[in-house]
Amino acid sequence: MVRASRARPRHRRSSSIASGGVTPVKAAITAGIVGMIEKSGVLDNLPEIPVVGRKGTIAIVAWYWSRHGGGHIARDVALVTAAICGYQYGREGKIDG
Repeated sequence: MVRASRARPRHRRSSSIASGGVTPVKAAITAGIVGMIEKSGVLDNLPEIPVVGRKGTIAIVAWYWSRHGGGHIARDVALVTAAICGYQYGREGKIDG
């Protein structure tokens, strides 16, 4: 007697929104936070790493913080700040501030 094989269980794939990805609203809010950091003068107190500048330093610190207990907000700040730095480097050839 031939038995039918068992059906494979189907796993539902999650979307980027459900998994906590950076949405346009989160990106806009995070870019606003980075702008407020730059405007407040806190950025001037940070050490400047030669290639990435002070904004790159924010991205590196936020990424490290997100990996060690900072949560989703720190990760979003790191990703959006890195995107801002990449845009600025591509446009001007350097990362200021």
